[in-house]
Amino acid sequence: MITRHEETVHAVAIYISRHKRAVLGAVGVLGGFLAFEVYFLRELLAAELLFGLCFVLLSSLLAISYLIGTACERGFDRAEARVHACEFHTASFNSFEMIADRRVRPNAHGYHAA
Repeated sequence: MITRHEETVHAVAIYISRHKRAVLGAVGVLGGFLAFEVYFLRELLAAELLFGLCFVLLSSLLAISYLIGTACERGFDRAEARVHACEFHTASFNSFEMIADRRVRPNAHGYHAA
């Protein structure tokens, strides 16, 4: 017993045997189209790969410059805090020095100011 699927395959085989040139032309066009699509796909994949590499490189450079900038900014903030601390220390040291000088220096009567 022949099934419907076998009948369809048999009909296609008969058509191919009767119209060989048309089938070969169609297969050639289809093969050329597939070859072009494969080439185009390769080209797209290569472009995607290059774009991805450039994106990663640029992102890395931006991240490194951001980290360097952040580190420098924090360093400047710490240096500024230390400068202000040194200024405060110098000002307070000078104030204490002036007070100490007044205590040791005798006044007009010859006595030490207490």
